[in-house]
Amino acid sequence: MAQYPKPKGKLTNSGFAAYMNMGFTMLITILVCVLGGIYADKAIAWKFPLFTVIGSLIGVFGAIYAVIRKL
Repeated sequence: MAQYPKPKGKLTNSGFAAYMNMGFTMLITILVCVLGGIYADKAIAWKFPLFTVIGSLIGVFGAIYAVIRKL
């Protein structure tokens, strides 16, 4: 069997964990805003889902802001 040299230093998955954290942050932010918009639209009972659209836009921009702030 071939012997492979051991890498120097400690290998970590910190980069992977950081990107996973960003993904979950984006998911939760967008999901909360969209669900809040759906709830508001059901409470008001308009024909056009205005608050869902506004909530999704706020969620996307909020998620982008949160990710940029972490960088």
